[in-house]
Amino acid sequence: MARLRADAAKRAADKVAERRADPDKPLNRRQRLFRRFMQVGPMRRLYARRLLRYLDKSRAKGRVIPNQLADLDDYLSRVPVKQRRDVLEASLSGELEANVGRDLRRAASRQNRQKGRPGGGQRPGMPPIPGARPRPQ
Repeated sequence: MARLRADAAKRAADKVAERRADPDKPLNRRQRLFRRFMQVGPMRRLYARRLLRYLDKSRAKGRVIPNQLADLDDYLSRVPVKQRRDVLEASLSGELEANVGRDLRRAASRQNRQKGRPGGGQRPGMPPIPGARPRPQ
């Protein structure tokens, strides 16, 4: 019985990893619902404010945040403080994605490549990220 559960868990994890690797696959219910919510202005503004507040508090307390949020925080740290919420709202609404070309998307994906070893870290030849925060293990 335990072996069947382990196999089912492995298959589910493989499906999740496969879906993340291929952006052309159809979205699941949660992703579709999130995108619909982000089309509503007040919901998008509320989410952006709360997310920025969470990132600021985590940085002040020295907490480790998930990889995707650490990348977002690094990106937003390069934007002037007064424009961060506007940039985050634009990215949540999909406005920025519509303007990005294929070359920029490929360059961004190359920048985020990680080592395949247990120690983690960036692949060789990549410049270090200034102000990088600790990643969860």
